[in-house]
Amino acid sequence: MQGGDNIFSDVSHPYPEISNESLMKRAPEIIIETRPGQKITDKQRKQIISEWNVFKRIPAVLSHKVHILTEE
Repeated sequence: MQGGDNIFSDVSHPYPEISNESLMKRAPEIIIETRPGQKITDKQRKQIISEWNVFKRIPAVLSHKVHILTEE
């Protein structure tokens, strides 16, 4: 993946706490959730991704573009 823009690039904090409302409003097309230092099984990865289904109106969730990255 390349050429994307961070939808929270206007936030001055390096690790901002993001509300559900602001996430819904900004409507990302791709979600990349990082889990550094963790080893995740395929089953765990599917579970984490399925937890995003509460945000059914977000384009990334609708188009199944939620990705979990680890250090592997």
